Amino acid sequence: MITKLTKEQEARFPEFVAKWIAIGLSTKKLNREAIAGALATAFHQVGKPPPKLVICTSPMAACLTRSVLASVSDSVSASVSDSVSASVSASVRASVLASVSDSVLASVRDSVSASVSASVRDWYYRDFGQYATWWLSFYDFMATVLAVDNSPLKGNEALCREAGFSLLFWELALVSEKPTHIHRNEQGRLHKDGGPALIHSDGFGVWALNGIRMKPEYIKTPAERLAPEKVLAETNVDVRRELIRKVGIERMLAKLPHKILHRRGDYEVLSVRLSEECPDARYLKMLNPSVGCFHMEGIPAECDTVEKSLNWRNHNWHVDAEILT
Repeated sequence: MITKLTKEQEARFPEFVAKWIAIGLSTKKLNREAIAGALATAFHQVGKPPPKLVICTSPMAACLTRSVLASVSDSVSASVSDSVSASVSASVRASVLASVSDSVLASVRDSVSASVSASVRDWYYRDFGQYATWWLSFYDFMATVLAVDNSPLKGNEALCREAGFSLLFWELALVSEKPTHIHRNEQGRLHKDGGPALIHSDGFGVWALNGIRMKPEYIKTPAERLAPEKVLAETNVDVRRELIRKVGIERMLAKLPHKILHRRGDYEVLSVRLSEECPDARYLKMLNPSVGCFHMEGIPAECDTVEKSLNWRNHNWHVDAEILT
């Protein structure tokens, strides 16, 4: 039983993180023969013949194909201790998960879900292919560094390297092409202003700014043409923050009549004239420390000080409401 990793073994964490993130973000063209071989290996492991392979242009196409057709790890746990598994999970699997699954796969899933019905998107726990990197990275480390047998996963690993997003059934494998382009910011989050952050050959894509999925119109429209009134009317806090970041808070306020009711540190309570019907819309302007930019949140009309505004945001349950921003 392996109970503790050596310093030399821990030093190899970044190697596996980099390796599997690269696989998860690959945009290479598919090799049909290699995918068929990976499927044969994976299905042979469970005593099944290989399924019929259908190549689709994108995850959306795969899910729609499924809908049309519908209408017509114990071996590793026995060899290493829980503490070693937790260490590798925290350092390798979690890093790959954050860079691939959380930042890319989650956005792909959300984009498909927003466009198709529940009957079509019932695939959340049947995906394989390149976005399985987050858990395969864990077993690759175990096999390569700790000599734990992971041979039952060889087919899964090969499919992850060769295929895009995939839906596997006993008699059918719907395999999507990989994205043609993936754009990310310095933090590894999907990001591209002016176009989709992730795009497939058939036009399916993910529109995102700093990891926040956006309406295409928000990204296509140049910052100088985004109306401040429309930006502030956006109800999703994260989307509104990214719109304000895109337009620039100073440009926003320069176009809207406003006055500062109260200021404290990096906080300002503003009265903004949005229209004749809404001459006194209240906003709390603040610095978001996690992303390093100013943004504004709507507050009730009775909030005329920073303290009242912070307490309202915090439902008055924390003495230092300011720390929650």
